[in-house]
Amino acid sequence: MLRVSFLIVFSILSFTSVFYGQQCGNGTYTINFVQKETIKYEMFSINPRSKDINSKENKLLIELYGGLKFDLDNWFHLKFRVKNKVAETFLRNYKDENFVYISGTHPSQTRIGGSSENGVIKFKTYETLDQTTLLKLSSQKYGNFYFLGGFICGCDRSDTFDLSQKKLID
Repeated sequence: MLRVSFLIVFSILSFTSVFYGQQCGNGTYTINFVQKETIKYEMFSINPRSKDINSKENKLLIELYGGLKFDLDNWFHLKFRVKNKVAETFLRNYKDENFVYISGTHPSQTRIGGSSENGVIKFKTYETLDQTTLLKLSSQKYGNFYFLGGFICGCDRSDTFDLSQKKLID
């Protein structure tokens, strides 16, 4: 009798209570290019293993962010264009062993790469992830572009990139 009463009360509470769960669990982030040429991409982890603010990696990160110090975790849905010279200096000094792996990949993988298909690049995303990465886009005709953002975070979303205007169009 006690079990039946418990089940009845639990059932009533279950149907009348508000539950907050994940919206999607995971999804896809899609970049559509106005130009349908093949675009190569590389994504780099920028989360250093060292917590020492004076480490070489953290000093490079501060430069990558334009000299500002702020919490990377709060910026995961925004996308910032990075000056080529700054990004290329960062990547020239980049050593895989100094950075945390990109979530959703093999634990030793701090970078991933590939190319667009018919002007589209897709990344698998994870809703509760808040990992900022550096994305390098390379076009034979238009050159290299660099962005910081949470490209593998959140649910389904997309952006359009116009290579001739050198910017993401939201």
